[in-house]
Amino acid sequence: MKFNKLLFLSSFCISLFLSAMDTPRVKTLMQLCVLANTHKVAKDMTPENKDFIMNQFKFSELRELIEREFNFIYGSYKPIKTLKGHSDQVRHLTFDSGNQRLYSASLEGNVGSWDFQDYKHYRISYRHGSPVYDFLLYSPTVMISACGDGNIVLWNQSKSKLIKELQAHSAQVTMVSGDVQNKLLLTCSADNTAKLWTMEDVANPKLLQTFGHDNVVWVAKFIEKTDKIVTGSQDKKIKIWDRKTGECKKIMEGHTACISDVIIHGNGNDLYSASCDTTIKRWKLPTGTRIKELGKQGGKIIHFGLVRDSLLPVLSDDNKIKIWDLQLQQVAKSINTPEKTTSFCFLEFPFLVAFGQQNGDITIAQLAEFAQNCDSWLQEKEKKKNIQRSLLYLTWSFWPKGLDSVIC
Repeated sequence: MKFNKLLFLSSFCISLFLSAMDTPRVKTLMQLCVLANTHKVAKDMTPENKDFIMNQFKFSELRELIEREFNFIYGSYKPIKTLKGHSDQVRHLTFDSGNQRLYSASLEGNVGSWDFQDYKHYRISYRHGSPVYDFLLYSPTVMISACGDGNIVLWNQSKSKLIKELQAHSAQVTMVSGDVQNKLLLTCSADNTAKLWTMEDVANPKLLQTFGHDNVVWVAKFIEKTDKIVTGSQDKKIKIWDRKTGECKKIMEGHTACISDVIIHGNGNDLYSASCDTTIKRWKLPTGTRIKELGKQGGKIIHFGLVRDSLLPVLSDDNKIKIWDLQLQQVAKSINTPEKTTSFCFLEFPFLVAFGQQNGDITIAQLAEFAQNCDSWLQEKEKKKNIQRSLLYLTWSFWPKGLDSVIC
């Protein structure tokens, strides 16, 4: 027992030394391993046996890690940092393609950018004259924001300079989405319409088609690899349109309240719709046949989005996110969010989530749901080398008596 503990602590110290080296790959690997294995230990703990298991570990930093994971599992998320800078509700969040910056849109009328490395460098990069409800990183150089006065604003993303402000709708613009390959842009609005624009000349978008509903259009998205688009509205209807002719090809009904979001999945074969009636429904494309209702959330659904093409986190107004496994068609995890969360976005590695809140704060947190899958992540993304495997084995093979040997 003493021998095992000594070896374990020695190897743990070696791992800390290696993680301090100026080798980002090794450091990231070791941090990932620490997270995954402390989670596995904490997962075996219960409030009844917690003290007994914790007493097996005398190393204070390791005890703290396991304690945090235990509290996390019995809580929900593990806060890392609270970002302050906005003064009103955060409506939209996204990481850029290189995961270097976090962008946030607020009803105060600003889009802010945050340095992802330390979250310390915040600047109001894009100032608007009205609330910002959505934005799109259309390309590495162009950002498009949706405003409460009916305008869309095009910005040079690299220089934070205005390209053009366009009166796109007669009321609040609720969403913008893009198809960069075909140089197209979709906007939708509280004026009961969605509009398709050509972006051949980024500085001068031209209107191509207008698509109508009987009430506010909350969502408009392209269906990849087709000439179709989908819209969802306050009128409880989902419509499929031919983007070239403007003809409505299919109307899908079944929700009893407004459509808050839609997602296309499975190479364009499935459509998932979220509604204020607290349900998510699955539809078959292109027929529009309803296949299944995934089940009710605890409140009105605000937003959802795909992670790793198989997990569907769903945010509702009861301050919970349910993560659905689309392969198993069931809830994999339910997470309590910070109070009055209004938006979120995920970063797949290192398994972080950003929560936007009604008071303007942004909470960066870690979710063990993704840490549990670290082994498959390493196999698929890194094709880890033998030396890395050996380092992980050395660090985590020698657990105190009574606990299983674990390899990340």
